Amino acid sequence: MASSLTTEAEKLMLDAMFGSQSVPATYYLGVSSTQPTEAGGNVTEPATSGAITAFADAGGGQVTVTSAGHGLSNGNSVTISGTTNYDGVYTISNVATDTFEITATWVSDDATGQWLHGLGGYARVAITNGIGAGQFLAAVGGDPSSKKNNGAKTFPQATADWLAGADITHILVWDDPTATAAVNLMAFIELTTARPILQNDTFSVPDQELNFTLD
Repeated sequence: MASSLTTEAEKLMLDAMFGSQSVPATYYLGVSSTQPTEAGGNVTEPATSGAITAFADAGGGQVTVTSAGHGLSNGNSVTISGTTNYDGVYTISNVATDTFEITATWVSDDATGQWLHGLGGYARVAITNGIGAGQFLAAVGGDPSSKKNNGAKTFPQATADWLAGADITHILVWDDPTATAAVNLMAFIELTTARPILQNDTFSVPDQELNFTLD
């Protein structure tokens, strides 16, 4: 599978090598039915997402989340990130046009964050940044130099067709479990053979098939 680093990833690498910039402790794999650009655009992922502007104590171990026009439904599963106190995966309830509730311990109004709701059981898959089982192999020098995943990474089983049965063409590498901005896309890898992910399918990236290269 052919890989491409985005502009943001190249900047991160240079700042990490020649500055004080740290790299993410965890990356998150996703999929797309369109080819992303090196600027991080043109991504079609089987998910919806939105910005969170407020949290409020709903009592009884519930927290109200404000996200204008979110379009979610009771029983949806969402991943929340970018907060101080409420990062995690939740099944939502008491949905209104601009709010929904999560089961969580009330701490304070973080007043920021984002959510991601995978369609058809879709969710991004975490891969810890490091060298070891379930992470990455040590980089191999050459022309090109390469770095590969150490162990298969498996997505949740599809509960419905992803992207209405459109062919999945690329694997995505994000620096965040929910963010969808261009600056959060670090890399993308074109599948050798594009394929749809249909209901009951389980998509897996085999050992050493995430092959990142640098000339």
